[in-house]
Amino acid sequence: MQARTVLDWLRFTIPYEYDKNDSIPYLSNNNNPLRAYHVKTESAQSLLYAVINALSMDGVNYTDSSIQGLANLSKASLGYDGTWVICHVRVMYKEMKEYMPLSQIKMGVCVEISSHGLRDIENSKDFTTWNAWLKNFKDTFPNAQCTRIDLASDFFKDLHHLTPRGLRDIALGKGHRKIVSLPRYHNYIERIDSKTQQVVGSCYYIGDRRNSYMLRAYNKYEERLFAHGDSWLKHNKIKNWTRYEIQCNKKTASHVIGLLVNGVSAAQIWLDLIRKLMYIEASPSDKKHGRSQFIEVQVYSVKKRDFIKKVVEVPYWWAEFVDFDNIPKFDYTGKTPHWTYDRHMNWIGKAVLPSFIKDLIAVIYEGGDPDTYFNHIINQGMSKLQPKDVDDIVNYLKSIKVSKFKKNNNQFTFTKTITQISDRVTGMIGQRLYDMRNDGKFDKESLHQIQLQNYIDFVNEYGIANDIAKLRANGVIGDK
Repeated sequence: MQARTVLDWLRFTIPYEYDKNDSIPYLSNNNNPLRAYHVKTESAQSLLYAVINALSMDGVNYTDSSIQGLANLSKASLGYDGTWVICHVRVMYKEMKEYMPLSQIKMGVCVEISSHGLRDIENSKDFTTWNAWLKNFKDTFPNAQCTRIDLASDFFKDLHHLTPRGLRDIALGKGHRKIVSLPRYHNYIERIDSKTQQVVGSCYYIGDRRNSYMLRAYNKYEERLFAHGDSWLKHNKIKNWTRYEIQCNKKTASHVIGLLVNGVSAAQIWLDLIRKLMYIEASPSDKKHGRSQFIEVQVYSVKKRDFIKKVVEVPYWWAEFVDFDNIPKFDYTGKTPHWTYDRHMNWIGKAVLPSFIKDLIAVIYEGGDPDTYFNHIINQGMSKLQPKDVDDIVNYLKSIKVSKFKKNNNQFTFTKTITQISDRVTGMIGQRLYDMRNDGKFDKESLHQIQLQNYIDFVNEYGIANDIAKLRANGVIGDK
């Protein structure tokens, strides 16, 4: 597999429309006089729906009713009030009010597309190129501002000095070379598997999220091996994989989007940014033995407050790395490798089942029918399946035969009755009360008789408590 450049993250902010001539005064928390401007809530809601429909990859034309079928995260981020989720795309929004401060109006609707979301868009039927997709998005939402874009180049060969550990060694002074970079902040991090204590990932950072640029060089091979196993790596004959990822924030991100919309190659942009962000200074040994070259780079001039061209002497391998003839081609056809069936089931066990069973138990105790609940879950899941999910199903069918999760009769049956579930929950609550004891002063027999409904009433009224006397006085637990 040859080197490639991909889009790895994308974030847009689209402000609400407001009337500059219609405002009301108000005081901030610090009693500073401010103004709130009139926002047409209908137009703001229309903007939210328009964004969701522009990003929809399932063919659904979302309206006020059908939007309720989307996942809505209970907690929003980045200062927003709510979040709708479409596949791997998050659409965040500020709560719409008739009068809003200008800072909240500018936040408006935020679109955040992860690497998986970008791959989903690339695999959709109407996608052609990112240059065309971004131009269409900007034409549809002319006020949209890009606040983050990540460009990543993958190298499927041993970069040696340019791996995360190689950069760390240079930063520590080994080889008498020097990293010269625009951002001053450097950091090296290794990820350790808590079970095996083995290194499963390494990353070298230049800059941070507060800068206009941040560069991450990390061992993608280690990360992929830990997350997905080695089958996909073996199939593609990948033995080395280093990723150089540039995160562009603020005004820099808008500049990059402008270049892409105008047809500039993402790979060319990535290389131009690398040549601005850093270079490796040749050591005396490199110069003495002819292992260095002179190249032209762009460095930031504090005096001129702009980038200027400068000729520097670098090791030959850095000159090759930033050679225009070696630009990694921009690739938007690569698909995320499939999870194995066992890894998929492990993820379900950790991330899905705890929430699912809590919801199911609540439905049961409220008198709901489990079969109706299961049918609802199945129907909701089926409605969200994408064409790419068929590939996953085919992949699972190949690996399910050797899965440790497979039953002898190939059936996943429910062996607990509703009564047994009730007994199980009652026992869990007993254990929960026992675990909350104060300094081990109460033995387990003190909690032998648990009244579930009394416990629920008590929690609703007082919240969780570890006061054994109060629990007994309120009838939650019985006397010996």
